[in-house]
Amino acid sequence: MNDISSTPCRLAVPAEIPVPQQRGNAGRPLVDNSVLDRLREDLDNDTGLVTAFIADYALYLPRRIQRLRAALVTGNFDDAVDAVLSLKSSSQMVGATHLAGLAVDLETRINDHSHPDPAVTLPCEADIFLGPISDCGRHTLNWLMSYCLTEPPLVGTRGRPAG
Repeated sequence: MNDISSTPCRLAVPAEIPVPQQRGNAGRPLVDNSVLDRLREDLDNDTGLVTAFIADYALYLPRRIQRLRAALVTGNFDDAVDAVLSLKSSSQMVGATHLAGLAVDLETRINDHSHPDPAVTLPCEADIFLGPISDCGRHTLNWLMSYCLTEPPLVGTRGRPAG
């Protein structure tokens, strides 16, 4: 194996991080709409609240990815941990399974202390993960916007209007 100090971005690369599609790496769906369906049920079938929740996620996703990018390329370990956790947890809450999975994969690599200097390893992780995360984020937002436009209300007693 090459000496990491002389070739910092020749770290072990995950087997393959494919460009996300509807079904991504490790069989993860791009978005698990059952998460959104449960959210709608929990909110008494208020599609307006679900749409607002998705809109907030959509609004903050580019900022989360940019924050992650800045932390990785500057080698800031603490900020990278915070940023990847934010991306992971928000993606899990909205059902963005593939994006959350990429964040989990990156989180694992960030916390791998096999090389002592995050200023060396984190920019390499940026090279590996930021493209797929950005692409997946874009695909996820498109899917979520389509969901907001096409998903009919749930039928059930909790969602029926009073009257």
